[in-house]
Amino acid sequence: RRIGAVFVQADAGCLPLPSGWATVVLSGFALRNFVSLPLVFAETARVLAAGGRLALLEVDTPRHWLLRWGHHFYFTRFVPLLGALLADAWAYAYLPQSVSYLPTESQLRAMLEHAGFHRIVKRPLSGGIVQLITAERQEESGGRDGGREPPSLGKKEEVRRDHLLRGTCTAVVPVEKQEVCQTPRSL
Repeated sequence: RRIGAVFVQADAGCLPLPSGWATVVLSGFALRNFVSLPLVFAETARVLAAGGRLALLEVDTPRHWLLRWGHHFYFTRFVPLLGALLADAWAYAYLPQSVSYLPTESQLRAMLEHAGFHRIVKRPLSGGIVQLITAERQEESGGRDGGREPPSLGKKEEVRRDHLLRGTCTAVVPVEKQEVCQTPRSL
C-alpha cells in the first residue's frame, strides 16, 4: 500500500522543510553522527509545529555497576571484533569511540531547552544501554531562547567543529513567510 510520502535526503542542520511543517520528528541512534547538536536541535524545533513531539532513541551507559561493566566489555571489545569478522572493521572500531561524543544528560537537556523544547523526559530502556528521550516543542513567546547563550559542550564539541558540514547548506531564505533551508540539488 502506498502512503504517498516522499523521501528527502538532507542535512539535519538545514532541512528543506517549511517552518512548523512537522508534528513529529524521530531519530534513532544518530546523535553521535551530527557535527553540531545545538544546530540540529534548533533546526528540528524550526520544522516542528508548536506542540510537536521529538523522540530520540540513543545508546546510553547503564547505571548499575555490573551492567555498566558488561556493556563496556561488549560494546568496546566484542562488537568491534564481531564487526571486523563480518563487516567493516573500521566502522565497528569507530562505533564505541563515536559514543564518547554524546553529551551528558544535563548538557543534552540544556541544548534541547535552548532550542525551544520543554517536557523533556529520559527513559532508560534495556537495562540502561539505550535511552528514549522525548520532548515537546514550546509555543513561541518572544524568542525561543530567552536571550540565553547556547550551552557549551567544551573541548569535544570544539574538536567536532573541525568536521563542519562542508557546504551542504547554503542559506536559509524566506518562502511564503516561512523559512526553508536551501540544499544542493545534487542530493
